[in-house]
Amino acid sequence: PCNRGGVPGAFLGIGLDEFGNFSSNGVGNGGPGAQANRIVLRGGGNGNTGYRFGTSAAGPGGTVETQGRGDYRTVRVTVTPSGGRTLVSIWSDTGPGTPLNQVVTDYNVSGIANQPALPSTLKVGFSGGTGLATNIHEIGDLKINVPADLSVTKTGSPATARAGTPVTYTVTVANSAANDVTGAILRDAVPGLTNVTWTCTATTGSSCVQASGSGNSITASSNLLRNGSATYTIRGTAPGTPGPLTNTATVFPPSDRTDTNSANDSATATTTVTAVADVAVMKAGIGTGPITPGQTFGYRVTAGNMGPSDTTNVRITDTLPAGLTFVSSPDGCTASGQTVSCPAAATMAAGGSQSWTFRVKLADTYTGDGSNLGNVATVSHDVADPNQANNTTGAVTPPGGVTEPRADLSTVKQPVTTTPVSPGQTFDYRVTVTNNGPSVARGVQITDTLPAALTYVSSADPSCSAGGQTVNCASAATLAVGASVSWTFRVRIDPGYTADGTALRNTATASATTADPVPGNNSGTGGVPGGRVTPPTADVKLTKRAD
Repeated sequence: PCNRGGVPGAFLGIGLDEFGNFSSNGVGNGGPGAQANRIVLRGGGNGNTGYRFGTSAAGPGGTVETQGRGDYRTVRVTVTPSGGRTLVSIWSDTGPGTPLNQVVTDYNVSGIANQPALPSTLKVGFSGGTGLATNIHEIGDLKINVPADLSVTKTGSPATARAGTPVTYTVTVANSAANDVTGAILRDAVPGLTNVTWTCTATTGSSCVQASGSGNSITASSNLLRNGSATYTIRGTAPGTPGPLTNTATVFPPSDRTDTNSANDSATATTTVTAVADVAVMKAGIGTGPITPGQTFGYRVTAGNMGPSDTTNVRITDTLPAGLTFVSSPDGCTASGQTVSCPAAATMAAGGSQSWTFRVKLADTYTGDGSNLGNVATVSHDVADPNQANNTTGAVTPPGGVTEPRADLSTVKQPVTTTPVSPGQTFDYRVTVTNNGPSVARGVQITDTLPAALTYVSSADPSCSAGGQTVNCASAATLAVGASVSWTFRVRIDPGYTADGTALRNTATASATTADPVPGNNSGTGGVPGGRVTPPTADVKLTKRAD
């Protein structure tokens, strides 16, 4: 039997036992017997007393062997006081570049028979032995750290956010290990959000090194007691571009702590951003006006995308009031009845705009002041709009208002025939008045003062009459733009007239209750048929009688 004394004042022994000696029961310390390729825990002892068997576990992959100097294994051991217990956990990989596998989890060393109490300090030592065999047992890259189990959780609210609306992330860094942690480092890039700010609060006894900050790249520290935590509240604004935002926060231990569970050191929250575009519409009359009934004028409608997202299929409609009719558009706008529709803008980037113009006509019969001609344009598009109050313009009236109706009357007067007449004979005049617009003419009439050698005889038009040498003819109530009205009346040349007729030219003048913007063409002058009067003739009848 082995009678060589063990490490004096030993507290815990851990063997990576290729041959099975460390689990031997040859000295009555409770071992199960030789177990090759196992990781074995023994309790404390002194000299030849104690060192009782605690537990064992197979090495990962069923072995603890290595095949050469380059085929090393990495082992991690944690010793954690917990409520009067001393918990030991062990991890091992299977070779360079392989993950650590936990083979012993929270084994309570304090439960080993006659186990001494955990001392205030521990001395750690390592040795390698092969007995009578030969092998390579080298120990390197030793690191002794106080263990910690830092974790981070992260949530985002809301899960789906409209572009330009607030987004909040809540990140909690917690320390669940037995040891305090001074300087736990949180890093969070916060991609996508704008106007990012953050604050930090900690549980009692723990503290935030930085209480607040701003900017997308967050690096902040906290001091955490055992079971303490720090909560970071991160606020920002969702970007204009729709799609998922994946945001990952990671906690790092300080250099004097080793995180025993790195699997929970990162947490991710995903926020889905939906597009939002605040598209406003503006409308204005083109030109300074004022507008006269019968005239045409233009409107310009502009849609502007104030973002934050791009939008598509931007459409304009405008319902015209009675009194206005659509005429044309250089931008492709068309009308169906009183509704004007303009071709859609396929895309409109945030900050972009587009204008459409079209011309309308004010009815030539319109008699108002323009106050009832206000009309509105409306914009629509395919992306959610957070502010629909600006999707419709205010009522826009014709630029400069509306003037009173104006009708440009022109007058032509001429004899009906071209055959000259003689003194004492009659002939007809025709007077034609044309309304050149732009408005309907109301109360149209003509006045014609005849020279002394002409006398009014009659007219087939009952509206014509004469008072002395003045002939007056009136029309119906209105004369449309482009329309004409004619009157014909008959006159007689004085039988005693002896001149050539030049002095018989006379003028008819048109007037209306509607204002005339061009009064210079209101009169028309005409002479006698053929432009001259033939000499007088006498019908002489001879009678012979014998007395």
